[in-house]
Formats: sequence, structure tokens, C-alpha cells
Amino acid sequence: MPSTTLLKISVVAGFVGAFAFAQTNPVAIPVVQLQNLAHTTESLDKTVPFYRDILGLPVNGANDPLAQKPQKLDEDMSKFTATKGMTFRAATFRIPNATFGFELTEFTGGPRKPVRPNIQDIGAATLVLQVRDIEKVLAKVKASGAAMVTIGGAPVNPTGDPNSKLREIVVRDPDGFFVELQQPDPLPASASSVTGDIWAPRCSVQSRIL
Repeated sequence: MPSTTLLKISVVAGFVGAFAFAQTNPVAIPVVQLQNLAHTTESLDKTVPFYRDILGLPVNGANDPLAQKPQKLDEDMSKFTATKGMTFRAATFRIPNATFGFELTEFTGGPRKPVRPNIQDIGAATLVLQVRDIEKVLAKVKASGAAMVTIGGAPVNPTGDPNSKLREIVVRDPDGFFVELQQPDPLPASASSVTGDIWAPRCSVQSRIL
């Protein structure tokens, strides 16, 4: 999505900025790295196939995450998550060229409330994935029945340059979480080391500017 509509927190740019800051400022930065991005789902059975089978992201580990049964959270984890008495299971994905994991979580056995914000709502988050061929990926996304956010359901060129091959579109996963698919121009050098269609994720959060 155009940078004029969202305040994007780019993981890649963040690492570069942190490095540059460290070179000019001797004060240690409290945060050392991004470890994990977690997204709570209504059901792993519904959401895992979207990321694994439609977007093609590989699942961490050899076991099928959908084969695991929800486990009762122990006292420490119940306190940590403030979900007393609930059960939990999760699935973690590997995203090419990402130094952190993307995790889908599922809490059951207690009160839950579905949340479906608009992209401009404060606190709404977006997972931004760069893709090799946006039309190829988008065809699979549409065939899955995923909701399109971008008006018209077609990728847009946000640059204003008709010669640019940059294309991007925003869709929703089965839980309504925003996923932006972006075909960069030119393709980054890191794309040559990836056999799939997706690499280099970013995270963006809609912030309130005072």
C-alpha cells in the first residue's frame, strides 16, 4: 500500500536504521532483534491452509500442526498470556529471508471476541510479503475465496510511473488479518536464492499521529 496512507514500520529498514544509529550514537539500543510475529486465529484448521497451501509458506518442523491437540496452559503461561483456564496450540512458518518467525496461535476453552478492523483503524496491523509474480500468487488467493481489500481486486501501481513494474494489493486472511502482496521493481538480489514465490516480509502498524 502507498506509504502516504500508512505509517509503515519496515523490518528491513529498521535493521538498517538501527545499524546507522549505532554507528553514530554509543548508547546501547534496548531492543536487540525482532524474534517473532504472532497472529491469533479463530481456528488453525481454517487459517493454516491459507498461509501454507495458498501462499506457499513452509511450516516449521516435520509434524503437521493441524494434527496436534490443544494443550491446557500451565499456570505460568496462563499468567503470561492472561488466559486462565484456556487451551492453546500454534503453528510457525518460515518466511524466506526473514530473521524471525511468523506464528499462528489458537486459544480455546474461554471467552474470545472476533476483531475485524478496517485498515485505517488505530492498531490495525498488516503483514507485507514481497512476491516474485503477483498475478500468479493472487490467482491462488482469489480461488481460495479470500476477501479483497483493494478496490477492484486488482494490483495497483503506487509510484505514478507507468513504466514501473511495482504492483501491490491488500487482502484479508481467513480471520480478517491484513496481508499485503507486493511485487517489487526491480526484484531484489535475494530473490535469486528463493525457489518459492514469497520472500522478505515487513510488518506495518497503523499508528495515531498527534
